[in-house]
Amino acid sequence: MRTTYRPELAEEVAADTLFTVWQKAASFQGNSKVSTWIFGIAYRKSLKALTRTVKHESRAAPDLENMADEAVPPSQDAVMFRNQLGAVLKTLSVEQRTVVILTYVHGYKYEEIAKILGRPTNTIKTRMRAARTRLQAVYGNDAVTEG
Repeated sequence: MRTTYRPELAEEVAADTLFTVWQKAASFQGNSKVSTWIFGIAYRKSLKALTRTVKHESRAAPDLENMADEAVPPSQDAVMFRNQLGAVLKTLSVEQRTVVILTYVHGYKYEEIAKILGRPTNTIKTRMRAARTRLQAVYGNDAVTEG
């Protein structure tokens, strides 16, 4: 959802990811954690699906409020924070946003993110630095701190 911002596309990506994992399970070499391997597959599938979809639609993402789990109604503060966070993340490129989310939401280290994304570790560090620079330019120096 954080990559596509579209529930129907996220469901499609999840199904495609599980199918690919099922088909390619024997090819897993153990160079990373299984979750890292699966996350990499999901990330690449979501980028392909998003690229395919965005060509025909507006780049505007739906409100993050619509992604909330309706079984547990969020507090007004939580909704406001989620909307503000979504607006902040939308200012970043998909690549920068992904690195920020994998780092701060999922707790992956740069080396793990590099494996997930199939990029060199220095590229991941550069994307994080660019994301921080972008956020500081938009929201001020106090908005972003080193992690």
